[in-house]
Amino acid sequence: MTFSVPEPIERPSVVTPVLPGDVILTGTPGGIGGAPAPARSCLIQETRFRIGPCP
Repeated sequence: MTFSVPEPIERPSVVTPVLPGDVILTGTPGGIGGAPAPARSCLIQETRFRIGPCP
């Protein structure tokens, strides 16, 4: 864990009372998690052929 269990409880209690039953949502800190790197992309040109008389 990035933080100890008491730390996310101590921070909000500085500005507001934390009471039994309160829910503290922490989320996931940046850099944590197994998200893969974004896929690389490249531009592919399209070539079309027409069979029959040319316009």
